[in-house]
Amino acid sequence: MTPSFADFYETVGELVVVSGQVSGMDASGEPTVQEISPHARAAVARLFDDHADAIFAYAARRVGPGVAVDVVSDVFLVALDRFELFHPDLGGARGWLFGIANNVLRRHWRTEARRLRALARYTSFIENTGDPLVAVDRRLDAQSDAARVIERVI
Repeated sequence: MTPSFADFYETVGELVVVSGQVSGMDASGEPTVQEISPHARAAVARLFDDHADAIFAYAARRVGPGVAVDVVSDVFLVALDRFELFHPDLGGARGWLFGIANNVLRRHWRTEARRLRALARYTSFIENTGDPLVAVDRRLDAQSDAARVIERVI
């Protein structure tokens, strides 16, 4: 059974929809509050009820079920935030939501790639500033491995 719109955001905890306002955090971690119309809130709630399972399945196939919950949360947060820009005559709501999901997934992958690059830089830094004798040992192992490879090739 799919949770209702309000139940979903209560469980996620980063977004609270109360009395026509959306509250969350901006990029700097400051709380934000935005007024939304009751029409937009009701319409996005209907979209959530109709399409949350499909968006979740789509995201889960790409990033796993744990992250997919966050993706669904972000998709409907963006939908609520930008509902006034949605024009049904230009395309259906399902396609609009999947487009938002693609953008959220891309942002997730970019963020994850940046995190992994930073971790690799940090790991490299730790290895390079460690015991110098360990580095000598690695070079000697590499030289002996190279000599064996050259011997077998020739």
